[in-house]
Amino acid sequence: VVIQPDLNIVSKYQVVFKDYTDNPITEADLQTFSSTDELKKAVAKRGVANDIRHVVWPIIFDILPLDQQKREKVLKHRVDEYKSIKKQWTSLSKQQIKSWNVIKDAFATIRVDVKRTHPPPNVTVTDEWYAILMSLLKSFTIWNRNLRYTQGLNDIASNIMILFCKPTCTALDDDVAEALSFWC
Repeated sequence: VVIQPDLNIVSKYQVVFKDYTDNPITEADLQTFSSTDELKKAVAKRGVANDIRHVVWPIIFDILPLDQQKREKVLKHRVDEYKSIKKQWTSLSKQQIKSWNVIKDAFATIRVDVKRTHPPPNVTVTDEWYAILMSLLKSFTIWNRNLRYTQGLNDIASNIMILFCKPTCTALDDDVAEALSFWC
């Protein structure tokens, strides 16, 4: 599915719609870029093929390196780091959460926001998908206590999850998909 850019973006960045539909960045193209900035410029002009979006976006967001040889090692570190953050809130007892007002309030808001999160119509979601969204948002709350959870992050996170999580992406295992969603 190709989403047409809005007219303001088309005129501001001289987007040629035909490039997005007929010439997106492919996996073979990915090997030809020498820097992330070069990749970013190409993505802005040509878009990204559906089957490699889960590879390109973490590179563009500087979550993973462009160098494929380094990517696996950094990915493993990112997954382990995310699991560590997630463990911080999953190991809290109900009493600990109740007595920690900032976390209690954030988790309550997250529960409400996740229930009213509606991904795009062409994306089929499951109960597991909502559980992952809840985990991402709770982990974000623990990881970034200064910012905490802010209403509306659920909409951003759900759109990012579409790149990595099932059913829209089946190329990644569940832990990797959840970790990449979190870091992006």
